[in-house]
Order: sequence, then C-alpha cells, then structure tokens
Amino acid sequence: MSGGGALKPRPESPDRLKNRLAAYSRYAAVVQGQLRALQEENIGLFSELADTRAEIQDEMEAVSRDIPEEEEMGPEGRDLLRGVKQELGKALVQDKEIEARLFRLRAEVGGQIRAVSGRKENAKHYVAESERNSEERPNRLNVRL
Repeated sequence: MSGGGALKPRPESPDRLKNRLAAYSRYAAVVQGQLRALQEENIGLFSELADTRAEIQDEMEAVSRDIPEEEEMGPEGRDLLRGVKQELGKALVQDKEIEARLFRLRAEVGGQIRAVSGRKENAKHYVAESERNSEERPNRLNVRL
C-alpha cells in the first residue's frame, strides 16, 4: 500500500469499457424502440422490448460496480465513459417520455374501463329484469337498457 493517498489508476482495458458502452448503447436503442412501439400502439413489441430491457439492465448492473472513477482512467477510457453518459442521458429522456405516455394511457383506459363496467352492470340488471318479467309474462321481452 502506498501512503500518499493518491488514487492509483486501475487497469481498465479499453475492450471492457467498449463492451460496457455497447451494452449501454443497446439499452438506449431498446428504450427508443419501446417509445416507438408505444407511439405506434404496438403493445406486443413494447412488452417484448421490456423483457430485453430487463435483461440488459441486469447485465449493466452486474458490470456497473466495476466502472472506475473518471479520474482513474486514461484518456481513451474517459472518452468512452463520456459516450456512456451521453447514451444513458438520451435513454433517460426517452424513458420519461414513455412514463408520461403510459400515465396518459392509464388515465384514458381507466375511464373506458369504468364505462364498460357500468354498461356491464346495466346489462346484468337488464337480464335480471327480463328474467323476472318473463316469469310473470313469458312472451314479453324487456328492451329498455
């Protein structure tokens, strides 16, 4: 151990950093794909990309602990790290857009679900009333809804 307290540069191969940058770039591309799928109302693709995104997130979490501090890197490593930060910054902006869109959809769908539930209750009431009326007068059909 050296007693100077200065940080010793960790040996960080440019290949490892490039691999991390590639993972972060894939993540950003998946987030962008999710946003596009959501805009196109392609829920199947959105869900499929959500699974891919979770896999990449797990991969990123596994390697993020090993990322050295910027001052511990050489010039190439710092350039790569800046690229990583830019990619993730873009992904975060798109992620906020996805979240906002999902909240809007939930609000819209929530109203529709309540309306459908209300109509279903009306239909149940109609069926029950029709059955009750048909027991009293079998040839009549209740057409009120």
